[in-house]
Amino acid sequence: MYPEVPTNPKTSTPFAKEARWLGGAHVGFPLCTYQEYKESRRSKEDLRDLKKVGSLEYAALHQSHLSFGLIEGIIEQRVPEEYLLKRSQEGHVVMTTQYISSIIQEWLDRSQILRDTDPSRYNAWFSRARIALEKAHADLEVEVHSPSSSPFRKAGLPPEEIARIIFMLATIGEALTTASNRFLIMPTRTLNWTFIIAATDIYEKELISEGWCPFTVTILSHYVCRLGYASTQQPFVRSDAGGDGHGRCAPTACQMNTIDTSTYKNLHIKEGCSCSYSKPPLGSVMETLQKGQIPVITILENDCSTTLELTCTSGSETPYVAISHVWADGLGSTTDEGLPTCQLRRLAEITRRLVPGGTLWMDGLCVPKDKTTRKRAIGLMGKTYEEASAVLVLDAGVRSCSTQAPLEIKLLRIVTSSWMQRLWTLQEAVLAGKLYFEFSDGIAEIVELLPDLEGLTDVVKYSLAAEVNRLLKRRELPRYVRLGRPGFGFGDVARALSWRTTSRLEDETLAVASLLDVDAGELVDLPPEERMMTLLLRLKNLPSNILFVAGNKLSKEGFRWAPDTLMIRGGLQLDVSDHDAVCTPNGLHATYSCIIFKEATAAFRQGQNWYLRDANNNRCFAFMDPSSSEYSASIEYSCNAVIFRSLPPQVIDIGIAVFIDVNAEINEESDIPREVCTYVRKLTVTRIPMKFLERIKSEHCVNALKSGRNRVRLI
Repeated sequence: MYPEVPTNPKTSTPFAKEARWLGGAHVGFPLCTYQEYKESRRSKEDLRDLKKVGSLEYAALHQSHLSFGLIEGIIEQRVPEEYLLKRSQEGHVVMTTQYISSIIQEWLDRSQILRDTDPSRYNAWFSRARIALEKAHADLEVEVHSPSSSPFRKAGLPPEEIARIIFMLATIGEALTTASNRFLIMPTRTLNWTFIIAATDIYEKELISEGWCPFTVTILSHYVCRLGYASTQQPFVRSDAGGDGHGRCAPTACQMNTIDTSTYKNLHIKEGCSCSYSKPPLGSVMETLQKGQIPVITILENDCSTTLELTCTSGSETPYVAISHVWADGLGSTTDEGLPTCQLRRLAEITRRLVPGGTLWMDGLCVPKDKTTRKRAIGLMGKTYEEASAVLVLDAGVRSCSTQAPLEIKLLRIVTSSWMQRLWTLQEAVLAGKLYFEFSDGIAEIVELLPDLEGLTDVVKYSLAAEVNRLLKRRELPRYVRLGRPGFGFGDVARALSWRTTSRLEDETLAVASLLDVDAGELVDLPPEERMMTLLLRLKNLPSNILFVAGNKLSKEGFRWAPDTLMIRGGLQLDVSDHDAVCTPNGLHATYSCIIFKEATAAFRQGQNWYLRDANNNRCFAFMDPSSSEYSASIEYSCNAVIFRSLPPQVIDIGIAVFIDVNAEINEESDIPREVCTYVRKLTVTRIPMKFLERIKSEHCVNALKSGRNRVRLI
């Protein structure tokens, strides 16, 4: 162990609001591990008594343990009190995160030296750090799983103070966990500190009361440090939002981003402007599309006229800028209608900075109303963005920020932008060869906004940059292959879509087909209900855990296991590395862990709890079907087996009720025998003690015949 962290640490981005310090004694004790921290300060007897009576002294020691104790136990150096504590404007001693990144940087610098000189000690250090993190994670989980045992609650602290304290402690744990990933040693389990949000929603409520969209707050909540940082910043709210701002929004969607085409109006550059519209020649645009080419528009300079002259050429002949935007910002239109002349003057000025002449492609100018021609334009959409010399993002939230602003603020504006939350903008960004963002005082390329994640210790910048960096994964495929990492595929697209929305759900597969090398032109000519099925068939190889994702399923036989959308809020994420299932016209071929019942069939009512006794392995499970629109069509269901992600399952896990047809032909398509399973529904599974089942004596109980890995064809 080393004596003390060097003096003069650098301040960095705070990732939590200040929290009250309860006065725990930290200095004057020997440096020790996280596990030894409390007992190095008080005897076991004293600790037992203090904990029992719920004293403020024990709560203070607990706070010090989960902050100073955790940091010192990991970095194996003393941390002076002034690195975590400061005096507030009111004169109170409070906790601060402003020096934590500096502490982490010094720790990692020392660890890298050790890696080069003594790899075995380096690995041992990582193991000690992980043990400390996992123990602290478990200690903090008490606040959620057993709140009555919380030292802070037993000490009688006000709920708001408790909320700020435990949130602060979770951000410290997350910052250290993120930094420990730099050791490049795969941990045995993932530590997610966002569980603490279940114990307190104070930050979420404060953000919403300050004008943040509830949907954006939900997205930010994937990292406690990111949520904490956002709480120190003001949200961007569009000027046309009205007095209630995001008042009509929900945690699952932003209503301000959802437009009504029947009442939609374009915005002018300045409020009160009523300039006339300019538009390209409709015939030229349609003719170019009918030839299977990309129409691009050049806006000719004209300072005097009330309208502008727009010419149309083929993108194969002219370098062009593809504009990526959201209709909610007021730039939506069609070739037939055009756009306000003031907006087109601004577009011409911006695009000329990127390509000579400023030739551009924009949906509001290059997609006609005519349905047939519109389908052609959609079929070419992927090619349009992939072949553009530059893709320029126009978003009001990003444009509210200066290029001179701190990096974390610029990244926050991008991550929380309307542009980042819409369906079509995903492919527009991912396919771009060069992606630019417009800020209030200039343009910046995406690579200028992304720090080197490998060497980044600022957890706020890391969590924000990682979100933006995902947009580059497909472009950097050779580097991922070289590093032995999985390339860009179906799982990546599904994860990217989980927090995106659209006003036209039937466009979902059209908007992502090009990302997966599937012909959008084929899909656009199909009925909307057949598009997802066709996309899955064209992909063929899928992650087998697609069976366990949440949401509604397709109704067509052979595809009742398949999600009808990938825009699913939360829940299980698709695997990005394994594509171990095969989608065929007759079902999904895969291998799963399965328990088959002794009973030929078992019938249960929707909403009814039932139980499975596996006497062969001395285990029992309770099953519950979660309330969902997925099951609204039936009040009773039958099954004779359950498929699991793995056996044994987690304490609380997901199971899929299926019906195995013992009379079906199981060797019809290949040399590999497969049991034919009809998908029934998704269930919540809980492991329970055998004695519990004996005590309740439920009549809704089935028995396991056998369990193991089964090759199946799901229909």
